[in-house]
Amino acid sequence: MNDTVKVYDQAWGTALAAKISLQIKAEVAQWARIRKDPPLIPIVPGTSQYEDVVQSFRVIAGSPLRIKPSAKLAPIKISVAFQLAQQQFADEAIAAQAAMQPAMDLAFIEDAIILQGPRASEFFKDSPQIKDEDETLADQEGLFSEPPTPIKEGKSIVESILEGIKALNDAQQHGPYCVVVSPDLHKEAMTPIPDSGIPQIAPILPQLRGDGFRLSEVAPPRTGVIFSLGGGALDLPIPWDAHVEFRSVEGPAIFVVVEQFRLRINNPRAVVTLS
Repeated sequence: MNDTVKVYDQAWGTALAAKISLQIKAEVAQWARIRKDPPLIPIVPGTSQYEDVVQSFRVIAGSPLRIKPSAKLAPIKISVAFQLAQQQFADEAIAAQAAMQPAMDLAFIEDAIILQGPRASEFFKDSPQIKDEDETLADQEGLFSEPPTPIKEGKSIVESILEGIKALNDAQQHGPYCVVVSPDLHKEAMTPIPDSGIPQIAPILPQLRGDGFRLSEVAPPRTGVIFSLGGGALDLPIPWDAHVEFRSVEGPAIFVVVEQFRLRINNPRAVVTLS
């Protein structure tokens, strides 16, 4: 007869979190619009440990161009909590399922921060389970450097993208180009040209990177942004990618889905808000 009593403690919680972390990392990477494979912005993977700062590679204009020595940037650590009731402690399938919605929420808020920077705070208001653990949201930068102005009604998304490409070329940013737009503009772009089955966006897709035109639900209506990736203009350091951490067990067990990242805009001239 086996009289072993299962102990639900820190070691148990840490081990359970590790078991379901790989699945959760894959889910976040799938749901996040901007870094869904292939990611729009090159990812700089970390070593699965938190960092206080990441190196800045911001280009300083001049002749020759230079990077400011020793400049640092604050990453952001975002977590979304979930809990397991005592009667669920022994069921790993339930634990994995309980982490799914928090993983989806984390993917959504990741997109919000990458696009909106500190203005992503509005997405935290009604979701107390989402935490900016190190309180560095105000230090982040987004692809929208300012609140974006909606593209005028009647102006096509194709015309706006072509203007964005010209603006980037004029700034000596020659691609490859990627575009992120609001759902309504994405729908417009995918609407067939009259009397054809060809989407309106199709004729200019060769000017964009493969799979480089995407929608994001966090972009305000009739807004979008285009950016050039050449010359390492943007990247996304992720010191510790999405994973599950155990936090406490006092009655129910508390876990979080958590990640740390930083959008790094190395050349601001490589990003243009569509207008």
